Amino acid sequence: MAAAEKLRKINPHVLQDIEDYILLQGFKGKKLAEVKKIIEQDLHARRAQQKDRSKEKEEEEKVVDKKRAFLNYMKPPFCWNFFMHDEEQEEAKEVIPHVLRAEAEPQKCYIDGRVESALEDINALGFHLTRHEEIRWKTLRHFTIEIFKQDVKNEHLRHQEEATGKK
Repeated sequence: MAAAEKLRKINPHVLQDIEDYILLQGFKGKKLAEVKKIIEQDLHARRAQQKDRSKEKEEEEKVVDKKRAFLNYMKPPFCWNFFMHDEEQEEAKEVIPHVLRAEAEPQKCYIDGRVESALEDINALGFHLTRHEEIRWKTLRHFTIEIFKQDVKNEHLRHQEEATGKK
């Protein structure tokens, strides 16, 4: 529960960088340029597998790639709250799909140590998940259910407030 609470206090774009940082651990020993090349090759291979590839689609992808390159420098720690959260982007039809960022360094975004603390918790959870101990799995299941119960309760309260006109 404490780990989830820590993550709630982190900017959504920094959370993306934390995800990227964790995934990048699989590239240990490779240089930044090599990792970027692998990511780019993977993106192009995924696009090539799409059935409805057209010249227009390729041009749209080039525009999206340019936007993504620009937006990568409009994220923390360079710039805070520059662009909308994903839900707002979806409504505005301006979604730029997230692609693994080889330069992700979430620790540089906050000086108070919250990212390092969250990463420590994530590593500890990962360590415990690799070892099957019945009591730990029961505890994990219990807290996961509690989180969902609280989410449902909050959603219900929000709907009630909206129905009665309170905010």
